[in-house]
Amino acid sequence: SDNMKKAFTLIELLAVIMILAIVALVATPIVLDVVKDARSEANKETIYGIIKAGKNYYAESMLNNDKKLQMDGKTDIYSNIVLNGEKPEVGNLYVNEQGQVAVLVVIKDKCYKKNFYGELEELDKDNSECEANSIINDDVAPNVTLNIEGTIGNNGWYKGESVYVNMNVTDT
Repeated sequence: SDNMKKAFTLIELLAVIMILAIVALVATPIVLDVVKDARSEANKETIYGIIKAGKNYYAESMLNNDKKLQMDGKTDIYSNIVLNGEKPEVGNLYVNEQGQVAVLVVIKDKCYKKNFYGELEELDKDNSECEANSIINDDVAPNVTLNIEGTIGNNGWYKGESVYVNMNVTDT
């Protein structure tokens, strides 16, 4: 008759709730991964800012003898640098005589580490490699000599038809 009310049955409601639960189960890890990756990238940007500040400190040391004294690669200059953003409380920053930067910074549960000659690594905070003395060693500031041999032409160094640069690198 015309007086019948239209409504969902209990089965239909349960089916919709189950579909929503499945969608939530699938979507939640994806959203969490996106948030985690975004946080990691933001932390890395902070570290790159610290590395840049270390390189700027090195450049300023060319004009300032007080700063030049700290360019031995073994003096922690973390407290001396200034960042545009917020600087993490825990960190170490070393710059050697060649202007190379070693950094170790802890942000929440992650540790970010870069040796003088390495790439930036992301480690867990409790990792044994996440210690300040693990980013420097006795030979932090070798004097590197580059000997370039070749034939100079209008476009720089070359030999024959192909580019040719011979480098001998020696640590002294």
